[in-house]
Amino acid sequence: MATSHITRLYPEDIRIDNVASRDWTIVDIPAEKIQGCLPNLSAALARRHIDIAHINFDRRGKTGHVRLFLHQRYSGKISSVADQHQLRLLVGLILQFAPFLSAVPDPDMALGHFEQFVERVAHDPSQPEQLFWFWEPSTLKALATVLGNSHFLWEDFLHRAYVTHLPLLSHVDIANQHLTKHAMEEHVRHTLLASTPPTERQRALHTFKDQTLFRICLRHLLILTSPLGHSLRN
Repeated sequence: MATSHITRLYPEDIRIDNVASRDWTIVDIPAEKIQGCLPNLSAALARRHIDIAHINFDRRGKTGHVRLFLHQRYSGKISSVADQHQLRLLVGLILQFAPFLSAVPDPDMALGHFEQFVERVAHDPSQPEQLFWFWEPSTLKALATVLGNSHFLWEDFLHRAYVTHLPLLSHVDIANQHLTKHAMEEHVRHTLLASTPPTERQRALHTFKDQTLFRICLRHLLILTSPLGHSLRN
């Protein structure tokens, strides 16, 4: 697993210690970060066959620390470097994401989709550095709303092409822009002119179609209060 893009996505104050204990992998987390997030984190780890054996609270320092003693259900300590990177990424993103789950219609669905997203990021060596904006609270809030409302938006858009569609979540104002028929026709014309091979033209048109549909869905979920059918007509 390439680590250059992973290290940009998890906070450095989440530490993994695989030496201090003979039997457990220890994850050290600032207490203020894990407050209220432990049930969601425990559920996410359990779905990956990682169990929390016990928890220690260390009150030393300004805020204190929580130490999770973990092991893989079938193989013991989390020993490989790749698995430790993925664990640190999962823990860091879940702690950032969990506070926004209380406001979505289906928190369990949102968390499940989010875990799949984290797994995609962890295994994608081509992951662009631009996802560093992903830590913005407004982006995570918008993502929680999308993932907790619809299987369709995850399966048909974010899961297949998250690099293309996720940036819209950090610029909700773009989703609220009303594109006229003329503007869309001009965009399609420029897209076709810029793509020479027929296969490239077809791919570019599909991308534009998906981005437009996803933008309409975002506009409905994040901005409008009218029914989705009204948004589609607009």
